[in-house]
Amino acid sequence: MKKDSSKINITCIFVLSSILLFLWSIGSHGQSALEEVTVTARKITENAQTIPLALTVVSAEKIARQGLNNLEDISENIPGLEMDSTAPISGSSNASVIFLRGVGQSDFQLTNDPGVGVYLDEVYISRSIGAVLDLIDIERVEVLRGPQGTLYGRNTIGGALSLTSEKPGDRNLTKLRMTAGNIGRSKVVFSHNHSLLPNKLYSSFSVGSERRDGYVDRLVSGDTTGDVDRQSARLALRWEPTDALLFDLAMDYSHADEQSSASVVLWEDAPDQFGQGVYTSLYNFFVAPGNSVPGFGNGVPYDARFLTNDMDTTYGTGANFSKYRILGSSFIADYRPGKIQYKFITGYRTLDSRFGRDPDGSPLTISHSSNRFHHHQFSQEIRLQGNVKDSTTWTTGIYYFEESGKDDVLVEVTSGLYEAIGVPVTLGGPMTVDNSSYAAYGNLTVDLTPQLALEVGARYTYEKKSVNLDYRYLDAQQDILNIPHASTDFEDVSERLALSYQLRDNLLFYASYSTGFKSGGFNGRYITRVERPIPFDPETLTSYEMGMKSTWLEHRIRMNSSLFFSEYEDLQILIFNGPVPETHNAAKGEISGLELDVDAYLTSRFLVAIKVAYLDTDYTEFDESSSNVFIPIDQSNLFVNSPQWSGNLSLTYFMPIEQGEIMLFADYSYQSKTANDAINTPELIQPEYGVTNLRVSFEPTHAKWQLALYGKNIEDTRYLISGAADKPTFGAVEGIYSPPREWGLELELEF
Repeated sequence: MKKDSSKINITCIFVLSSILLFLWSIGSHGQSALEEVTVTARKITENAQTIPLALTVVSAEKIARQGLNNLEDISENIPGLEMDSTAPISGSSNASVIFLRGVGQSDFQLTNDPGVGVYLDEVYISRSIGAVLDLIDIERVEVLRGPQGTLYGRNTIGGALSLTSEKPGDRNLTKLRMTAGNIGRSKVVFSHNHSLLPNKLYSSFSVGSERRDGYVDRLVSGDTTGDVDRQSARLALRWEPTDALLFDLAMDYSHADEQSSASVVLWEDAPDQFGQGVYTSLYNFFVAPGNSVPGFGNGVPYDARFLTNDMDTTYGTGANFSKYRILGSSFIADYRPGKIQYKFITGYRTLDSRFGRDPDGSPLTISHSSNRFHHHQFSQEIRLQGNVKDSTTWTTGIYYFEESGKDDVLVEVTSGLYEAIGVPVTLGGPMTVDNSSYAAYGNLTVDLTPQLALEVGARYTYEKKSVNLDYRYLDAQQDILNIPHASTDFEDVSERLALSYQLRDNLLFYASYSTGFKSGGFNGRYITRVERPIPFDPETLTSYEMGMKSTWLEHRIRMNSSLFFSEYEDLQILIFNGPVPETHNAAKGEISGLELDVDAYLTSRFLVAIKVAYLDTDYTEFDESSSNVFIPIDQSNLFVNSPQWSGNLSLTYFMPIEQGEIMLFADYSYQSKTANDAINTPELIQPEYGVTNLRVSFEPTHAKWQLALYGKNIEDTRYLISGAADKPTFGAVEGIYSPPREWGLELELEF
């Protein structure tokens, strides 16, 4: 269904004009100026206000001021960016689902790639599992909107999240931060920077530990789900043997031993229809009459008795674990002998993870799953950059990437059905993948006049993918795939063209055209016998964007805005084909939107930030013939994780007192109705909601410590962050809600 665009445009113009007039009227009373924001979004260091690209930067100061812990926390402050820490049908507590401008990926499988790329110190992190990165020792996070295929490569058609860590420096500094709060919250972070050789060699390291109790009670087994229990460490070395040569080595380690994500069973239809899927009906008829369930008696079917109608309780007793161990490293050599810069970036990461879940929410084995996940990746990039006569800047490079992984899967559904009627219902086995990618790219910016600049870029990518699926019916001892191995390759050319006009030093207008693609692959789940792995193709996005970047009143106000329109082809849609979630290229779509980002010092002590994003998503065409699978979606459906409106308002007040300074911080985030699956299951539609966070801190004048009192989600708003539905097969819906209200104290010491 099309929206009334004229009403929307009038509303946006009115809101924008009102904000401008208000800020202009009060701006003259301020004294403080906003700091210049420096980024490396185009692989060179430059002022964010001078580049023709929509981006948002979260600095280390903002991370500390707002008490942000990980990437998911950042997404709550950036409208248009949706990030969940757990993927549907996973059970993992660290399986990122990231959407930006309506583009992303919901599936965590090895055979599915993200739509928004995550980079740590310029190293691409290819998997969803393990990508909810901690923010310890992070200098800034750059959120780049729209296709970034030219400089960042494949799987960035929605955008990219680029994290830059704090580098060791020529100083000796130690910090200790301790946090304690309700729900058993505790966190300790210790960091130290040391100058090993003055002006030559520096080191830093940090260690952290974080815990929080689970918040969903399992009524039968007596334990909980949704806890936090993780540790991390980071080591960095920087060597500057000459003024022209620099080496950076960094290693990071993460470990977690946690419960499954906090899932519960949801149902909005008539209670007598709960559990009335094909498999559960067979179970209730053939198996349930002979079972015995402690606490529930004999002959117990799967039905509405297992609905608690409470987002914090479940009758589930099955798999309840989420564990991971991650080791990453990067090495950067930066050589600048003259006008040309040579940069060599090497990255390696390895991941081991185990996670399981009980989505049926009962003491019966209706649907249980677990995964044992191993993955490693290696990448190498060689980049050259330079200037020609101060009017032309160029960047070119080559890139290589390889990864291999293994996922041992165990799925148990309607246990006992095979013994009763011979229908195999327990399956498992390893899935292995081997992928490689090669790319060459170039980007050129030419100053046509002192005010007008042209940017042209292109990237060629070739990649190979292979998969082997040794899945078997464990009860029937039969292979599921006759030919378990398959391979394919893809190639693509991504382009970018941008014009920017610097009307004044503080006012930039730009227009851009960019394209990108997200890799294709193979479906990795099967419960009925098939001949060979079922493939799906890449999806592509073409984006057109106009924007403005400006600063006003002696840099006391910064206002950026962007308008964009995107053509989305071969959408990879995740749907249930019977009991199996599958990915199919089943649709085309259009996405348009508006983004507004304002920072302003209303007075020398009062800082206000206003961020708004509007998103209009429409399916324009469906192609069921490409998959031979019924796609239960029409043009009225919402895109996944793509609210029409989202916004954030933050207020910071600095109050000097005789003993030091008190900082008062408050922020409110709003999000309109959001779908958590492609078919828009009613139970998985999250209505509009808002969340408020508060923080008060005190820092003394003559001592190096800070004490803060914080409250997160102070209204105790509970909202869906993920879920999955398979009513035709199991007659049930699984949902995962946000944690309840949190409050606590934080103390930071500096030595």
